[in-house]
Amino acid sequence: MYELVPGYDSARKICLRMKAANLLDYHKTTDKTNPGFWCLKGRPAPSKWNWQHEVDAGNLMIAFRNTDLLISWDAKWDADEYREFAKKHGVNYDRRMQLEGVSQLVFIEVDRGNEDLGVLREKVQKYIRLAQSFPGDPFVVIFTLQARLSSNLAERANSVLERVLKPFGRGKQFVIAPHEMLLRDPMGKVLVSYSDPSSSFSVLDL
Repeated sequence: MYELVPGYDSARKICLRMKAANLLDYHKTTDKTNPGFWCLKGRPAPSKWNWQHEVDAGNLMIAFRNTDLLISWDAKWDADEYREFAKKHGVNYDRRMQLEGVSQLVFIEVDRGNEDLGVLREKVQKYIRLAQSFPGDPFVVIFTLQARLSSNLAERANSVLERVLKPFGRGKQFVIAPHEMLLRDPMGKVLVSYSDPSSSFSVLDL
């Protein structure tokens, strides 16, 4: 047995009411550590391989919302955006947000340390092509980094900076942040650019 976190009962009651109103579905799993998912009606449950990725992204949303500076947050292009340009460029971001005090749109890529650097380079290339198509609509991309148990976060960060971001020479358009540090202090000086890896800065400095 384990102790339920504060708010569990009230959250469960809300979910049950939303399910009764045909707004949510509950998907059972065979994983004893994670018995099921509440999802918006009609949305599939995340696979066992990516559910933690979705939890990480959701935690980031809560962290930024708690700053009272979050204007918008979403997880995919709307239908018009996808049809008109996103499909062509192949950009499928993890999350997108607008923040008060930040003039640029911010895309977030949650890196759990299980994608090889070639995959990350391909993502950057797609973002660059998107940026070149819309020079009047600047944006930045934050890669939030985690490390697998068999690896080191500092090594992962150095590899992403030197072998993924630096060769493209895009300055602060692409930056990294340790995922846990960004969660604890979303507006803190936790971002790093390849151009000066010894100096950190805030999302408000973008």
